[in-house]
Amino acid sequence: MNTFYDLEVLAYKTGRLARRLQTMPLNSTEDIDHPFVLYLRTFRSDPKAEQFHYGRRDREFLQTAWTEEETLCRLVGRAVGEVIALGDPGEKFPIAGARRYYASDKEWRNVVRRLVPLASLLLIQLNEGKYTAEELEYASKNVPIDRIVLLVPQRRISDEYVQKFLEYFAPFPTFETAYQAHIEALEQLPAGLRGNSINQSEYFSVICFDAEGTAQHRVSNYDSTHSAADTDLPTQMGLDYLFELLGVPTSGSRWAGLGCCTIPLGTSHSGQVGCIRTEEGCLERRARDAANKLEFEEKFERPLVDALERSRRRFSCCPQCRVERGRQTAPPSQT
Repeated sequence: MNTFYDLEVLAYKTGRLARRLQTMPLNSTEDIDHPFVLYLRTFRSDPKAEQFHYGRRDREFLQTAWTEEETLCRLVGRAVGEVIALGDPGEKFPIAGARRYYASDKEWRNVVRRLVPLASLLLIQLNEGKYTAEELEYASKNVPIDRIVLLVPQRRISDEYVQKFLEYFAPFPTFETAYQAHIEALEQLPAGLRGNSINQSEYFSVICFDAEGTAQHRVSNYDSTHSAADTDLPTQMGLDYLFELLGVPTSGSRWAGLGCCTIPLGTSHSGQVGCIRTEEGCLERRARDAANKLEFEEKFERPLVDALERSRRRFSCCPQCRVERGRQTAPPSQT
């Protein structure tokens, strides 16, 4: 018996339960009066999504460590808007992460079909859930393709469901290429990490589409060599290409916001501006970096690799700061 490990797990589960008890579900979908992301998945995946595959550096704050779903929702929530999901009516407390709305068996379809076209973004798990497949089919026919983001589990999906998904996305042939990239990434894992074990993550690959319907695949690299404190957390979670499409900074960590924002991802952003520069100031900084890069390359006759990319990721305002700054500078309404 590893007593130290047992105490670590107890600390993590205690902290996770405390956050679940503090989570307030939605009483009505009419309460959604702000940009939001709709998260569609099978309830069977919740026990996996509320696990935390932490790295050794995360043990420093294990009691407050985020689950897989919390990490995903905090990043996407800061980039786009609050993440909302249907809750499992059988659970005692809401799962920490997406904000839950509890619908009855008779009303859930109508709720989903009402929210799908209103959501700024759809996060949809690719899995063998009958109802999730139904939701995916509905979304593929009723919303622009660049608003759909697919989360693919760390295993092979049954051929029956893969064929369904290929049919849903038949107008976008690069989806099949992106899914094949997921399979190839799985094959790079040790055999014990790509099966159907209950411990396998439901979030391994991310497939998203640009406005022309071209699919791109990214792999989540959030493993024992990384932690939530890494400054490139969006990249470790496989969200960097999505954030680039959205015009959102791809740098961010647990202890800081996206881009140059200083408000931690785990802290409410409402009513605050956390960016240390204005958007104009960020543009000026990137322009100076571009000029310095050109001067360096001319002087030493060699490229300065990735300098501009690092500058763009670091010196850019987060979307929530732009919103809050706009509210503060908006003229008072005329009554």
